[in-house]
Amino acid sequence: MTALLEAKNVTLRFGGVTAVNDVSFVLNSNETVALIGPNGAGKSSLFNCITALYKPQVGSIRFENSELTTTSPNDIAKLGISRTFQNIELFGGLTVLENILLGRHLQMKANLFHAMLGTPTWVKSEVAQIERAEAMIDLLELQSYRDRRVRGLPYGVQKIVEIGRALVSQPKLLLMDEPVAGLTSDEKDELVQRLQELKAELGLSILLVEHDIRVVSSLAERIVVLEYGRKIADGSPEQIRNDPAVIAAYLGEEAETLEQKGKNP
Repeated sequence: MTALLEAKNVTLRFGGVTAVNDVSFVLNSNETVALIGPNGAGKSSLFNCITALYKPQVGSIRFENSELTTTSPNDIAKLGISRTFQNIELFGGLTVLENILLGRHLQMKANLFHAMLGTPTWVKSEVAQIERAEAMIDLLELQSYRDRRVRGLPYGVQKIVEIGRALVSQPKLLLMDEPVAGLTSDEKDELVQRLQELKAELGLSILLVEHDIRVVSSLAERIVVLEYGRKIADGSPEQIRNDPAVIAAYLGEEAETLEQKGKNP
């Protein structure tokens, strides 16, 4: 397999607190990797290092041939990395189409001058971006919500809209921070199935932070476990559910859930 994202010896400190401590891992092309661990384990901090919201003091994070620790968040998006957030970051007063269209802003081929004058260059670029957003709406089966303001939509639909906004930029790597947080059990199952379909159809690689072990086991080919900022395990769901260090440090009773899932897939 070809490494798409590689973190080496990443260390992030906030004053005297070490949030990420010498963490290394690899995510391969067309692979789904989950970061799990207790609250405060460093999962979100590592996520934010990858998207350049934080700059680690030590270590390297490479995406294909680019070093992310010296790259701006805007340029990281241009490289082909997109993300969703734990708390939905949509514009409630805008429609579904308008929110998804915002995900195409980096692909606009005209500047503010062209926009103000409505030049042919601007019109051509705008039409192209709308067509791409419409295609994403069709792919996610959101046609019935297309012209509705997001704030009035069910929470589960808003999650899909946020994923659509992230995917419409055509990323190679999708980062997802607790994608099923706040969803019902049925909504979680539906989202897991949708993500599996999108990954296969779009050739995506996915890195996710998630607390729901059942969802992690369904989505991820590999799991990286953090505790107090350190990596304590890295392996398949089966390897993780049988790892004594993971059971002792994090899973506890949830390990039994993983074990049961392994017996009854």
